[in-house]
Amino acid sequence: VQQNNTYVKFFKNVNIPEEIFFQTVLQNSPLNSRLVNDSLRHIDWSDSRHPAVLRKQDFKRFMSTDKPFARKFDVTIDEDVLDMIDQATS
Repeated sequence: VQQNNTYVKFFKNVNIPEEIFFQTVLQNSPLNSRLVNDSLRHIDWSDSRHPAVLRKQDFKRFMSTDKPFARKFDVTIDEDVLDMIDQATS
C-alpha cells in the first residue's frame, strides 16, 4: 500500500472497504498464486444480490457443509436457529 497509493485513493470512496481491502491487495500481489479461494463460510445467495437470512429450515443444510461459519442470521426473523446451533455445538 505504501508503494502504490492508488489503493488508498480508491478505498476512500468504497462503501464498507474492510470487506474487500485485504483481498484486493493480496490478489494484486506476488502472493496471489498461493491464495486459497475459500471463505470457510456457508452463504445462501439465492435470495437476491444479498445473502439470504438463514432460518430453522436451513439448519440441516448449513450444518452439513464443510464450512465452520455461516452468514447471515437475524434474531428478529428467526432466533430459534441460533438456539439450534448452540444445542448442536455444545
